[in-house]
Amino acid sequence: MMIEHVDAIVDLRRHLTLELGATPGKAAEALAETRAADNPGGRPLAARLDWAADLDLPRLGEGAACDVLLWLGDGAYELRGQRTLRSLVRLMRRAGLDFAVLGGEELDCGDLARRLGDEALFQDLARRNIATLAKRRFKRIVTADPHAFNALKHDYKDVPPVEHISQVIARGVKSGKIKFRPVENGNDVYTYHDPCYLGRHNQVYDDPRDVLDAIPGLKRVEMARSRDRSFCCGGGGLMLFYEPKEDQRIGVKRVQMAAEAGANVIVTACPFCMVNIEDAIKVAGFEGKMTAIDLAELVDQQIVRERPVVTTEAVEIPQECVAGR
Repeated sequence: MMIEHVDAIVDLRRHLTLELGATPGKAAEALAETRAADNPGGRPLAARLDWAADLDLPRLGEGAACDVLLWLGDGAYELRGQRTLRSLVRLMRRAGLDFAVLGGEELDCGDLARRLGDEALFQDLARRNIATLAKRRFKRIVTADPHAFNALKHDYKDVPPVEHISQVIARGVKSGKIKFRPVENGNDVYTYHDPCYLGRHNQVYDDPRDVLDAIPGLKRVEMARSRDRSFCCGGGGLMLFYEPKEDQRIGVKRVQMAAEAGANVIVTACPFCMVNIEDAIKVAGFEGKMTAIDLAELVDQQIVRERPVVTTEAVEIPQECVAGR
């Protein structure tokens, strides 16, 4: 019927949260942590880069400039999300992108606050983030988090263009800058799960699939529900933060759809989807039979790396080394 029900639900939540104080379950705790620490987990902002201590990530200070600002998102605080971000950094460096991060000056984008109905908290976070961005010069924002991608692109004003990493990778594949080696296990069958805020909310359907189809030997199938008719991973509506009662977990249903399609590897492009799908694989009894991987991780795994130059010139060994063996 073309009724945009999500906006109506957010309006209802705004009334529940701001006027009645009836935020469900642990969602109230997440909002309280965000008010206190500027992120839902209540972690120190300076800890957002702990996972990258050995990567020497460039930080974009006030007045500084770069081509791409990498928005890390809350995945930077979770072990699973950190693995994806490490792959993402390696990819961006191999692509020769001039990028930097905000580090401890990156606040939560406010997606959680707005979707849970705390509009005042969202406005505060957005205002301070926009002020931070305005003091720096860059051409675009890139993120691996569809929730941050959607919020920065549609809920923020006067910020440079925002891209999801799948769009950046697809462009690199089409230009020939990114090339892949064949998959090692030709018996694996892959399927792609559309994250809600990347697919239905932003119509990014083809780029991730084009990347998968460019990998030699990769067999891909579509689940019965995909693209604009896709099925949630189980974290939609921020259910990660209040865990509603379900007859059967949505994530389990999604994993079963992948199995019915004949897939044993689920590829997605969202840190929230990854957490839900990996957990659902265990609950559904597919552990050891099915795996999940982020698109950035798969690309990092399959990308063709330049071989080191090997010299054929003779090398003189010092006599003291020969004598000492």
